Amino acid sequence: MKTKIKLLCTTLLVIFLMGCEDFLTVVPEDQLTLDGYFKTEAQCLQATAPLYGFSWFNFNDKASYAIGDIYSGNMFTTSDELINFHNYTVAQNNIRMFEAWSACYATIAHSNNIINNLPRIAGDYGVDPVVINQCVAEARFMRGTAYYFLVQLFGSVPIIEDGADAAANPIVPRIIEEDIYTFLLKDLEYAEQFSPVERTGSNAGRVTSGAAKAIMAKVYLSLKNFDAAKTKIEQVIGSDQYQLLDNYRDLFLTSESNYNAESIFAWGWVANQGWATQNTHQAFFAITGDITMVGDGWGTVKPSVDLINAFENGDLRKHEILMEDGDYYDELLSATGGFTFDLEEYGSETNSGIKKYVVGSPDDDNVGFMSTGINTDIIRYADVLLMYVESVMGNDDNTSDSKALGYYNDIRRRAGLATKTSVTRDDLLQERRVEFAFESQFLYDLVRLLGEQGAKDYLSNVERGRYSGDELLSQKFTCNAVKFSIPTSEIDQNPLLKEDPVPYY
Repeated sequence: MKTKIKLLCTTLLVIFLMGCEDFLTVVPEDQLTLDGYFKTEAQCLQATAPLYGFSWFNFNDKASYAIGDIYSGNMFTTSDELINFHNYTVAQNNIRMFEAWSACYATIAHSNNIINNLPRIAGDYGVDPVVINQCVAEARFMRGTAYYFLVQLFGSVPIIEDGADAAANPIVPRIIEEDIYTFLLKDLEYAEQFSPVERTGSNAGRVTSGAAKAIMAKVYLSLKNFDAAKTKIEQVIGSDQYQLLDNYRDLFLTSESNYNAESIFAWGWVANQGWATQNTHQAFFAITGDITMVGDGWGTVKPSVDLINAFENGDLRKHEILMEDGDYYDELLSATGGFTFDLEEYGSETNSGIKKYVVGSPDDDNVGFMSTGINTDIIRYADVLLMYVESVMGNDDNTSDSKALGYYNDIRRRAGLATKTSVTRDDLLQERRVEFAFESQFLYDLVRLLGEQGAKDYLSNVERGRYSGDELLSQKFTCNAVKFSIPTSEIDQNPLLKEDPVPYY
């Protein structure tokens, strides 16, 4: 573990991304020296850039949707790499869970370098204190977000505030969940205080106070602190910085959709600029290589039968989220007249394919082999509106609150659906499921809205079968866990991870 921490810190410190026209453009590693950092405003901003994508890459590549959408029953797969999430047999040595763990701690390691070193060095060189505080705010936002993922996925985990200390003493205990939440909320509070309300131009996509408030609101909902969540949500709404796009289709159309008016925080990617800087989703999501024209498009995952059946008749989102026989897309293969999904030609165990995050060929967008530049949205304005409903509902099973209904129905109207005069917990869960399908959220939503036992009961009844001709071969599995074991490789190197967690404060 000591070697891993040193390698993480060294690697993340030297592989920076800089802000010219786009702050995610890669800087060649041979142009970088450790002595050259934190001396200017530009260098400080360069230092935080990897936190927006590079450090999260291993999470985004497969782990995020394996956890959020395959495990939750939104995706079907027969892939050897992912099948354990399909049938609830995720072992302690599962590589996808190690990737989630390691990406979070890579983000934490890089964040710690900035938090602990940038203020001192940049201050000595006269960098504007406002810029210093904003850079530290970005790092603390990312560290807090990483710990939020970790505590949701693994429960009690170690808190690492200083990479040098951890390298010198890598045998550290797990921390009780209550203290992890306290720690990460302090990070998000700092980010809220020192981040600007708005980011424009080349800084679009960097952390804002609204992003910090939105993540804090979700944390508070996880802790059942509904009043605190509602306050943060109202502040995001009242900032007038975000809005629902008129057309759901425009959210994930191409990389030009990035940092739109609905996006609050996203992992940012750049296509064709080297490994770990790109979004690989299209390679696995696209039902056929005829769409991508670059040698990928493997259809590794498909929409589950259960998800398809969850859509109401007339839901306009369905066409933009998944493909069914005969569906036509003028934005795919646009140079040759568009793409039509033909089930007989392309086949699918669930009679469908995935559309979201599939942006097409190099003629359609900046696309390469296993490489697109479309962002991975972590939280968008639609999420905030539905979180408001959740905060008002609290521990009740329904609400008829007029403002909550207004926000809920805004989402439904955009989807072309009839409005409702009351919202039940099941309604809210259903709306979140289809609105954020394939955005890696649903497992977390199930646990937050139903509790751990309720989530396990729900998952044990999800249809995970496939079609054989017109016949559905039904298949369901019993779910016994909605949290995962700390990876074996980490426990082997740090035996304290097997012990009971301890307080941090």
